[in-house]
Amino acid sequence: MALKLAHDLMQGRYTTVLRRTLESMLLTLPVMLALSYYNGGSATQTVGVALLTTLSFVLYLLSRTGRESWVAPLLVLILPLYTIWDIVAYGSVRSTGTIGFTCAVVAAGVLLRRRYLVIVAGFCIVDDEVCRAASRM
Repeated sequence: MALKLAHDLMQGRYTTVLRRTLESMLLTLPVMLALSYYNGGSATQTVGVALLTTLSFVLYLLSRTGRESWVAPLLVLILPLYTIWDIVAYGSVRSTGTIGFTCAVVAAGVLLRRRYLVIVAGFCIVDDEVCRAASRM
């Protein structure tokens, strides 16, 4: 009984953290999209922010329909993919989007198991080095 209660409480907190993360993304990403559009950012970067906003909304809908088990892994997958998109669109690893690698590692550490944290961290490190090497060419 006590273990079931503890599990239910932890699941409730996990769901709350995940939803609040997605809600904060849904509040900030449209502002970033508008700023990118009105400040004359490249079309590729604006499309990337639009895709990230759309995917965040889809993840939020998944979380509201009770499919939390899909949301966290997809969020952790989307963040480094968006970061790669932004680095390619900007043309350099000096893009502000590189913070997405850090966000992916933090999200993996908070929302997923340790094994996936190590995998995501390794992927982000390797990918960052590949992007750095490509930008030097």
